[in-house]
Amino acid sequence: MASGLLWFVKKNINSRICSSKMGSSPPRILVIPYPAQGHVIPLMEFSICLAKYGLKITFVTTENNHGQLLKNVTALKGEIHLASISDGLESSDGTKRPGGIPLEAVFRVLPGKVEKLIEEINASESDKISCILADRSVRWALEIAERKGIRRAAFCPAAAAHIPIELSIPKLIEDGIIDEDGTPTKEQMIKLSPTMPAMNTAEFTWTRVGDKNTQRSLFGLTRSNESLKLMEWQLCNSSYELEPGVFTSTPNIHPVGPLLAKNNRHGDSAGSFWPEDKTCLEWLEQQPPQSVIYAAFGSITLLGPTQFQELALGLELTTRPFILVVRPDSSSRSSDDAFFKDFQDRVGTRGKIVSWAPQQKVLAHPSIACFVTHCGWNSTMEGVGNGIPFLCWPCFGDQFFNQSYVCDVWKTGLRFNKDENGMIARWEVKDKVEQLLSSEEFKSRAGVLQGRVMDCVKEGGSSHQNLMKFRKVANINSRICSGKNSSKMGSPHILVIPYPAQGHVSPLMEFSICLAKYGVKITFAITENNHEQLVKNVTAVKGGIHLVSISDELESSDGTKRPGLVPLEVVSRVLPGKVEKLIEQINSSDSDKISCILADRSVRWALEIAERMGIRRAVFCPAAAAGVLIGLSIPKLIEDGIIDEDGTPTKVQMIKLSPTMPAMNTDNFSWTRGANKSRQKTLFELVRSIASSSKLVDWRLCNSSYELETGVFTSAPHILPIGPLLAKNRLGDPAGSFWPEDTTCLQWLEQQPPQSVIYAAFGSTTIFNPTQFQELALGLELTTRPFLLVVVSPESSSSTWSSNDAFFKNFEDRVGSRGKIVSWAPQQKVLAHTSVACFVTHCGWNSTMEGVGNGIPFLCLPYHTDQFLNQSYICDVWKTGLGLTKDENGMITRWEIKDKVEQLLSSGEFRSRARDLQERVMDCVKEGGSSHQNVVKFVEWIKGSFMVVNGPYYVFYVKERITLGLPQRLKV
Repeated sequence: MASGLLWFVKKNINSRICSSKMGSSPPRILVIPYPAQGHVIPLMEFSICLAKYGLKITFVTTENNHGQLLKNVTALKGEIHLASISDGLESSDGTKRPGGIPLEAVFRVLPGKVEKLIEEINASESDKISCILADRSVRWALEIAERKGIRRAAFCPAAAAHIPIELSIPKLIEDGIIDEDGTPTKEQMIKLSPTMPAMNTAEFTWTRVGDKNTQRSLFGLTRSNESLKLMEWQLCNSSYELEPGVFTSTPNIHPVGPLLAKNNRHGDSAGSFWPEDKTCLEWLEQQPPQSVIYAAFGSITLLGPTQFQELALGLELTTRPFILVVRPDSSSRSSDDAFFKDFQDRVGTRGKIVSWAPQQKVLAHPSIACFVTHCGWNSTMEGVGNGIPFLCWPCFGDQFFNQSYVCDVWKTGLRFNKDENGMIARWEVKDKVEQLLSSEEFKSRAGVLQGRVMDCVKEGGSSHQNLMKFRKVANINSRICSGKNSSKMGSPHILVIPYPAQGHVSPLMEFSICLAKYGVKITFAITENNHEQLVKNVTAVKGGIHLVSISDELESSDGTKRPGLVPLEVVSRVLPGKVEKLIEQINSSDSDKISCILADRSVRWALEIAERMGIRRAVFCPAAAAGVLIGLSIPKLIEDGIIDEDGTPTKVQMIKLSPTMPAMNTDNFSWTRGANKSRQKTLFELVRSIASSSKLVDWRLCNSSYELETGVFTSAPHILPIGPLLAKNRLGDPAGSFWPEDTTCLQWLEQQPPQSVIYAAFGSTTIFNPTQFQELALGLELTTRPFLLVVVSPESSSSTWSSNDAFFKNFEDRVGSRGKIVSWAPQQKVLAHTSVACFVTHCGWNSTMEGVGNGIPFLCLPYHTDQFLNQSYICDVWKTGLGLTKDENGMITRWEIKDKVEQLLSSGEFRSRARDLQERVMDCVKEGGSSHQNVVKFVEWIKGSFMVVNGPYYVFYVKERITLGLPQRLKV
C-alpha cells in the first residue's frame, strides 16, 4: 500500500536562525514522552529507528524513571542521549520508583523543566534542537516549540482512531451523544465516519477510568486539543493495514508502526522501567510448539486478590503450560501469599511466574499459543506483530476500544465475559482458552494480519516510507539551518498548475495573486489554447505573476486557438511530459529553482512529478471541500454497497459521510450527473485516482471557508480552507477570465433600482438546448423585472442561441431596455452591485462563492457534476436559495422560473440569511480570520525553508518580516 504521506503543516514552519558555525551537523530531535511505561516504550523504539538513520536523539525522562532506563536499555549505547528532568516528586520513603507521575505534576512541573532544558541545549553555538517530537499527551511541548521557532511533531502511542474521536468531541456533544462532562447519554453504537468501524459509546477512553472526577479530568485533557493544531507532523504507532478506515478519513495521520524491536535491530526491547526475567525464555525452550498461554497485564493494571485467584485457577484448569507475569508492585499476590504458594506448588513446572518478562521475545517464541492481555496498545501491537491470537481482559482507558479491534474488526481473539458479580470466573478462563485454541481460524487470521502488517515496516512498506519522509524533513531542516546550498537561493518559487478550464483557472489565479503579494514568486502554467486570452484579460497580474504557456497539441478545425476546455485525455496524455520539461528548464539554472508545486487536484500527475523530482507539493481544490471527502470515501461506498465498481449508485438514497456532514443524495455524486455511462466511468476513475494520489501532498487547500462547510472541516481537518477567493478581497479586478468582459452592463446596472435585477449566468461550459433556453428567456420576460442575461457567444462553442436567431431577435425587441444581454460579464462586480436582487445560476462553485461573498440569494439550475451538490448546500444547508424543478418532460418551464423568482424575492428571509452568511464568510478572509490565517501559514511554510546569503549577511524569512544581521548574532 502506497504511503500516501501528507506533509501537512498545521502551524508556523520552522524559521529559526542558525549560526554559520553549525556546518553540516545532523539534526537533533528532542523526544518528550508522557512519563509512563506504555508511552515511553514506543517512542524509544521510534527514537532508535531515527538514530540509525543519522539523526541525533535527546530523549527526555523524569528522574523517577531515568535510573531504571539506564540500567535496562542496552540497546541505546552510543545512539541516544538520555536527559533527565526532575518531576518534583519523591516516594514516602525518599526513594524513586519507576512508573506513572500524577497528571497534575506533568502539566504543572514538567513544562518549565523542559523549556529550561531546551534553552541549555540551544545555548551552544552548534547542535541546536531542530525538532521536538512530543507525545500527544504532553501537548504543552508543542506550545514551547512554537514559541522558540522549533519544528514540531506529535506522536500517538495508542490506536490512531483516538485522534478522530478527539476531533469529534464538539460534534458528539452537539448531537447529544455525550454531555459536557463526556458521559454518554446512552450506550449505543456509532460510526464517526463511513470508513471507520462502529464503536460503543461506553468505550470512549475517558469513560473507562473509574470514578467521575477522574473521568472529568481525563475528558478535559482530551478535549483541550487546541495546542495540537501547532504540530507539523502527526505520527502514530499503527499501520494502514490495521486501521485503514481511520487513515482514509484522517490522512494527515502518518503511521510508522508497529514499532517492535525485531523490525530493524533484532535486539532487546527498549524503554522498560523494570528488569526483565529472561529465565522464562529458557523455560519456553522446553515446551511444545503452540502450547503455552502467556498472560500479562502491562505496567499499571492491578487485579484485585479475588480476581487474581480466579485468573490463576483458570490457568490451572486449562492443564496447559503457561507464563504468568505478576509485577513486583502489584497487590495481586501480596495479600494472599498462602494461596500463591499453594498455587505454585500445584502447577509445578507447568507454570512459569515472573515479575517482568521480555515480552516481545516471549511472543516471538514458537511455543506461544495465545496471549491473555489487558489490550494495552503496545501489547496489542506486539501480539499482532507476532501473529498471536488474543484473549482480551481490558481494565480501563483505551483498552476496551482495542478489544473491539481484536474481536470485532480483525477477528483474531475472543473477549472474556464477567459473571453477575462483575468477575471473570476460572471456568470462563478455561472455556475461552479452549474455544480459542480449538479453532484454527483465529490463528490463521492472526497469521495473515501479521504478514500484512509487518510488510508495512519492511523497506518500501508504507510505515517505512513514512519514517523515511519524516527523516527527510528533519534533514532538510538541518541543511537549511546550516546554510548548505543556500547562497544561490532566492525567494521561494511556486509553479502553479491549474486544470485547463475556466472554473479551475480563476480561483487558482486569485490565490496566486494573493501569494505574490506576500513576496512569493509565481510561475503560472497555462495551455496555449488559453494563454493568449489570459494575457489580454488579466491586468491584475502585471509584475506579480509570470505566465508560461505549454502546448496542448490541439487546434480547432480552422487552425485558430479558442479558449476553453482541453479534453480530459489530452490533459492526462500530453500535459505531464510538457510540465516535466518545463520544470527541468526552470531548475537547470543555478538559482530561482522551483521550491513548491501548487496543483489543481484534477492534475494529480503533477504531484507524482513533484515527488520524483523532490519538490514540495500542495494540492488545490477549486470545488466544495465535500468533494474531497467524497473521493476519499469511495472505497467504503463500494464496500457498503452504496455504489458499484463503476460508481453507479445501487439505489437513490440519502447518506451521511460523517456525523458532522449534512445528508447527501447518492444521485448527486459529481460523476453521475450529466454524463453517459462511458463518460461517468471515466469521471469516476478520475475522482478515484485523485483521492489516491492526493496522499502525496504536503498541503491540501480549498476555495471554501469553515463557515460554509463546517461539517467537512470537522471530519477532515487536514483540508485547509483559504476562501472565498474573490477579487474584492484585494480591492482589484477579477483575474483569470478566458473571455473579454462586457463592462457596459455595469453602466446599465447604475440605471436600475436597488435589489431589482435578476442576474442569470451559467458559467463557461453549460450549454442549453434551444428549447430550454427559450423557456429561460420567456420566464425572465414573464417576471416583468429587469434582468441581466449572460449568453456565451457562438464563437465560444456554445449553441445556446445561435440555432434560433429569429427567436432571440424577437425576444430582445420585446424586453427592450428592461433586459441587458451580454456574452460575458464582469460577474464579481455585477454581484457586488446594489441593484442585483438574485442570481439564477448553474451552481458552479466559483459562481456559488461569488454569490455568497456578496450576500445574494440564489435560484439554482444545476447542469452537471458537482453543481447538484452545491445546490444542496444553497437550498438545504445554508437556505439562501431555491431550486428550479423540472416538469414531466425534464424541462424547467417559463412559469416555474416566474413563480420561483416571486417566491424568492417576496420573502425577506432568503436575503437575510444570505447577508448573515456573507458577513460570517467574509470575516474568514479578513486579517486574523480563519482563511486568512491559513494563507499566512502556507506562506510561512514556503518561506520558512529559504535562506539567502548576501555577502557577510544572512536574510531570513521569519513569519512575515525579514530579519537582517550578522551570522554570529542572528536570533529569532
